[in-house]
Amino acid sequence: LLVGEEGSALDRVAHRIHAASGRREGPFVVADCTAVRPERADAALFGEADAAETPGWLRLAEGGTCLLLDVPALSLAAQAKLGEALATRRAILADGAGSYPVDARVVVTSRVALAPLVAAGAFDAELHRRLEPLTLEVPPLRARREDVPSLVLLALDRTCRRAGACPCLRTARP
Repeated sequence: LLVGEEGSALDRVAHRIHAASGRREGPFVVADCTAVRPERADAALFGEADAAETPGWLRLAEGGTCLLLDVPALSLAAQAKLGEALATRRAILADGAGSYPVDARVVVTSRVALAPLVAAGAFDAELHRRLEPLTLEVPPLRARREDVPSLVLLALDRTCRRAGACPCLRTARP
């Protein structure tokens, strides 16, 4: 679980985790939980019997990493089913027509702490219990002021490479 406020580069942190792992050769599937309607969340996560039509994010990420952005946006039922899939390493198809083994690292993100959502009944307690020990809080840039000079240099370097030259780095001629 990666937790960070709006503007924190949670997706980049997840990609670094993927790239530094033994799963780096596998797919890196990014799934935005806010983009799926609640009634289609099961199909989006786990797929349906006709895998060619709707394979499901977990199946697409087989052998790699599945990044679920803003997991609190999922319905409570989808959260519970995700918790069960993580516990058993088996995903049950949305239409109940079968199941398949889950062979993907699952990284989830949230812009808010999950404990208050659990207390309010807006987040599945079992899924929270599974994610909580593996939580990484990503601090905002304002809390990492020492990173600003490096980021400025990186931005300048990228701009210079795109432009083909960087006038600010040219030496003055006498």
